[in-house]
Amino acid sequence: MDLKGILVQNELANIQLPDGANDPQVFVFATSEIPLMNISITGDYDIYALTLIAEDLQDAIEKVEGVGNVEISGGLEREFHIYVDPAKLINYNLSIGSIRSALTNANVNQPIGDDDLDGLYYNVRLDATMKSLDELKNLLIKTQNGDYLF
Repeated sequence: MDLKGILVQNELANIQLPDGANDPQVFVFATSEIPLMNISITGDYDIYALTLIAEDLQDAIEKVEGVGNVEISGGLEREFHIYVDPAKLINYNLSIGSIRSALTNANVNQPIGDDDLDGLYYNVRLDATMKSLDELKNLLIKTQNGDYLF
């Protein structure tokens, strides 16, 4: 808590409140924590397409100097369900762990820092997530004896 917050809290402690009243609480926050703008995206598209449009818009807004944070709420993320055939695991000398590891390593999406390029501020993000069934089909999986399979 900053100095002004402590001073306000000390002053409030000197006030005699009626019986049954709760002690006042002091919360200090920066005005930059309050959303400046809310944008809704609608249209004659399915929810997944609208989510992709929102992500493109998020990327563009994050490039604007002075923008601290851009969040997307709602929408959908594409999800793949993988069903494993135990007989094929044995046949290809694979384990569930090797499949899980390959999927985890192929799906990385995290911020890696920021950069100032030619006076423009960029949030840099590593987005190495699978976005299509073809990418999933071409996933490289390490077998238990060290070979790799698609």
